[in-house]
Amino acid sequence: MKSTKSWPDFAREIQNIGLPLLLLIYLVIALAHATLAPLTTGPDELAHYEYVSFIAEHGHLPLDSAERAQASYKSDQPPLYHLLTAIPAAWVDPTGPPFLKRVSDSPRRQLIERTRHAWGLYNTEDEQWPYRAEVLRWQVGRWVAILFGAATVAMTYCIARDVFEGCWGAEEQGSSEAKTLKSRNLQSKIQNPKSKIDPLLAGRTVARPRLHHIFTFARRG
Repeated sequence: MKSTKSWPDFAREIQNIGLPLLLLIYLVIALAHATLAPLTTGPDELAHYEYVSFIAEHGHLPLDSAERAQASYKSDQPPLYHLLTAIPAAWVDPTGPPFLKRVSDSPRRQLIERTRHAWGLYNTEDEQWPYRAEVLRWQVGRWVAILFGAATVAMTYCIARDVFEGCWGAEEQGSSEAKTLKSRNLQSKIQNPKSKIDPLLAGRTVARPRLHHIFTFARRG
């Protein structure tokens, strides 16, 4: 006699593959976009690259106005992403060739007709695979950003799962912390529309009661 699975069992199986499936879809789309999109497609991408390159080359954040000018106008931004990206970027030799075709490198380049608006940069075939020199360092920055995005997808999935169902075990603790997180987020929106969810609370809500489940799932895979 065949045993039929109950809805909770079926839902639990779907949830077990939900996060890996979402991450796989995200990584495929993100890597395809990073590969196909011309450099400077992202907002202020060249400025972020210059900031990362400065840290990778000098080993420290800009210390004065001259160094900030060298590191571009994004050098006054919070440096977490740039510091983390500079670690692998420092292993890339940017001396080239190929080189990035910056508009500011030569007045003659400003006479070149561009098929698309690329701020501060001309796009050429040097940007295509295999990546080398400055182009490789640029792509490293995109790959690190993709990892940040994957972490955001995973955290969002876990929080949503905890808020709406709380079915990973430790339901009482997870439900209580999820309610606190939801309340904190609501308050922050009322007081300041631009404020974000407290990342420490979000990480605590998901990670602490569920690390055992994650490692168990990884061993099964």
